[in-house]
Amino acid sequence: MGAGTRSGLRTDALQLLQIGLEMSMAQQLMVLTLVISRDNRRTMARLAEEGRRDGLSGVPNLNALRHDLARRDSPPAEIACLGVEHLDSLMAGLGLPAQEALTAALYRHLGPDVQAYTLGMGRFVLVPDTDQVSWKALLARVEQFEFRYDNVCVRIEPHLGVAMLRDASPQALELALHAAYGTMQCARDRGETAPVFAQGQSDPVALRALLETHSLALSLLRRRRIELHVQPIRRLGEAVPAMGEILCRLRDDDGRLLLPHEYMAELEASRGVVELDRAVIEHLLKWMRAHPGPLPYRRLAVNLTGRSLISEQFRNWLPYQLDALPGCASRLCFEVTERVVSGGMAQARPLLEGLSRRGCLIALDDFGTGMQSFERLQQLPIDLIKTDGSFIRNIARNPRDRDLVRAMVAIARAYQAETVAEYVEDEAILAELGGLGVDWVQGYHIGRPGPLPRPGPAAAPAEETPAG
Repeated sequence: MGAGTRSGLRTDALQLLQIGLEMSMAQQLMVLTLVISRDNRRTMARLAEEGRRDGLSGVPNLNALRHDLARRDSPPAEIACLGVEHLDSLMAGLGLPAQEALTAALYRHLGPDVQAYTLGMGRFVLVPDTDQVSWKALLARVEQFEFRYDNVCVRIEPHLGVAMLRDASPQALELALHAAYGTMQCARDRGETAPVFAQGQSDPVALRALLETHSLALSLLRRRRIELHVQPIRRLGEAVPAMGEILCRLRDDDGRLLLPHEYMAELEASRGVVELDRAVIEHLLKWMRAHPGPLPYRRLAVNLTGRSLISEQFRNWLPYQLDALPGCASRLCFEVTERVVSGGMAQARPLLEGLSRRGCLIALDDFGTGMQSFERLQQLPIDLIKTDGSFIRNIARNPRDRDLVRAMVAIARAYQAETVAEYVEDEAILAELGGLGVDWVQGYHIGRPGPLPRPGPAAAPAEETPAG
């Protein structure tokens, strides 16, 4: 073989080697591209899945709702919105991990008849998994739900709004969500214990007006556009009320009064309830300072929210304010509910004991609705027990309610406390309470709320109030 032939073979071999190397590199690039594409798809799928879950609790969210409805063969006839009230107060003392745990636990409890999707902070959208779901039975099951965390047992107060879903389109879903959410809010405002069904589709204009009202609340509070009203509390058998409960209203720039059900949700969501408590107390103490003479009521009761009880700044601020106005503490009563102290007993107890030492009365509101009422009576300096209105409304017709109230009166006396019956709306209720030994009565039959009056020389003489 000649030199030229050998040279040509070497050149061909080098070319073949080069082609082989190029093909190998191309193959490796193709494999790498496929791997990257596969990983990208997996990453996108994982991110999409994560986007359909609440970042804290892991519960499906609204993105998951839209995704799941789009994949269903036919949409459900109805959807519902579940609201858990007082969750913010209940969980404030336990911290964010407790809120996450409660959301996850309630999500598991809601199955298997419905699929739940969280809206955040105690709000869920419920979609039936079957054609025959009983919303009444579901709500009853939620009412029985108990959550235990860090040796604290929590019972929740749910409200349910139900709306029709016309089809699976995004527009129909949004309208149904608005209707269910608005109906749930109505159920909460009216204290409904049964599911409330939306009448037709929600009115976007009305919803927008509601949102604007909520957004206005914090601005009015910070500008101190508040007015204090008072509802009489009368000792049973006496003619003139000796106590009154302070109620706060906000007045907008057009002169309209906003009632608590219109602004409390916004203040709780924005954590403005501590500012509300401070504003009410500041306003009341200023009124007492300006009118040092005899007051129309011997005691004035002020509600304290859960966030205030666990706020270190508020707990330092309130005793200082009382000490700056000698004599005012003996004319005040502070009302707390079992719910607001359930998660913050360690913080609330020293404050309430300090108020009691200064001469303030302490009232436990909504007594009988929680699981730890007796424990609260042992742990806190309680002077008054306010029986929840749900036990009073039907007392003239329901023997069981009468027996429960009778038992509550006996419990109160065992703890050297007096009883207040709320929601006394007619003479029949008043007559029943007289036979049960209730000490104090409050409600529209006793007196409706009105502006805080100006005391003067003709003010009614001060009457006896509970020992404490």
